[in-house]
Amino acid sequence: MNYSIRTHLILLIVGVFLFIFLFLFLAAGTSLYLSLNQSMDTNLEIEEKRLAEMIDSEFHALVAGEAEQQKTLSDEFVEELNELYLYKHQFVMISLESNTGRHVYTGGEREHMQSLLAGGFLSHPDGFYSSDLDNKQYRILIRRKKWGRLIIGAENQAFFEVADEFKTILLAGFPLLILMVITAANFLARRAMRPVVSAAEKAEEITLANLENDLSDYDKKDEFGILLNTLNHMIARLDQGVKQIRRFTQDAAHELRTPISIIRGELELLSQEKKISGENRAALQKTLDKTILLHKIVDDLMLLARSDSGRYELNTTVFALDRIVRDTVEDILLLSERRPVEIVLDQCDAVSFSGDEPLIRRLLLNLADNALKYTEKGLISFALRNRPEGSEIRISDTGVGIPEADLPHIFDRFYRAENARTGTGGGSGLGLSISQWIVGAHGGDIKIESRSSGGTTVTILFPPQNS
Repeated sequence: MNYSIRTHLILLIVGVFLFIFLFLFLAAGTSLYLSLNQSMDTNLEIEEKRLAEMIDSEFHALVAGEAEQQKTLSDEFVEELNELYLYKHQFVMISLESNTGRHVYTGGEREHMQSLLAGGFLSHPDGFYSSDLDNKQYRILIRRKKWGRLIIGAENQAFFEVADEFKTILLAGFPLLILMVITAANFLARRAMRPVVSAAEKAEEITLANLENDLSDYDKKDEFGILLNTLNHMIARLDQGVKQIRRFTQDAAHELRTPISIIRGELELLSQEKKISGENRAALQKTLDKTILLHKIVDDLMLLARSDSGRYELNTTVFALDRIVRDTVEDILLLSERRPVEIVLDQCDAVSFSGDEPLIRRLLLNLADNALKYTEKGLISFALRNRPEGSEIRISDTGVGIPEADLPHIFDRFYRAENARTGTGGGSGLGLSISQWIVGAHGGDIKIESRSSGGTTVTILFPPQNS
């Protein structure tokens, strides 16, 4: 699946945010956990010292194993342990080794701690341990003393309670947070891609007629600025090359026009000679036809070169467009006299048009001649309609159609498709290019619809005329 650069930026920003958020969350959680453990470890060490001092002083007889005081001191010792730890969410377990044997004393909120602790827990080395006892987390300190072992533990639920609270807040606020991040990422991506979009829009407007335009006014010296500057230099080089080609085309057409005109005149004079045989006359007529076609190509090249360079100025006058359409239909009627082709003018509304009359005549004659050239028999219809959206001219025929693959290229200069109406009949391949330019120069739009099975419709729409 292809994503736009802006989408990639949004996903990247959201991904980086989630990574940083997860990293900070884990770091904060770890720091909180270690901090709480360290605080608890300090408290356990304080309690461990207190208990050691209490055994060494008040209950030293238990260690000495004096039988007459053993029972009384044991009860007092357990009672003392309960008083100290019963309501503190703590417990203590002391293993005393004396002359009378080994005795284990427990106190605090957990009874029978020895059964709750994992097997072998009493044999663990000295240090701090975290353990789950009866579904609660405890921090436990083990110390070996000269009189035995001391185990003291405290409930370590603070971290997990904070974690549960944070989990509740996170579940409620995380979707909103993600939405805010996506919104911010979208804003940043739009802002970052704004020069790209601006350059793309300007690039879309650049054609062979306006290569002197820059892509963007982005003047920062960052990577994108360097790219735009490189592209602008490339377009400037293209502009220079295109201008050289235009000058060459115009100069070549200008230089060819005079000798071709002379050759054409000589051939026309020669064709009037009565002494020329029939075979030579046919060859002479063929040469003259080719010369006339070549002369037309040179004229077309001159017109396109002048239009490309912007040196062709429209000679705008106000005239009756319907009269031009009727004249075109009459010309085609004369050209199709001996062919099984029906010429019909379906509709011809009265339209007052402001434009270059010779160019409009050339436009309609080009299109009408094209329709006649590729319609061996059938129907060619013309229509001029005055619509609210403008003046519409439509020329339809039932002749050879245009393959769908060739339709996007029919306005290209010298494009000649095989086995299509643009590829037969001896045309120069410039007629439709000139027609498109004439329509565009008058602010209009031209569209060609065709079926490869037969039939083509050319529709021209000129904008509404100011009354």
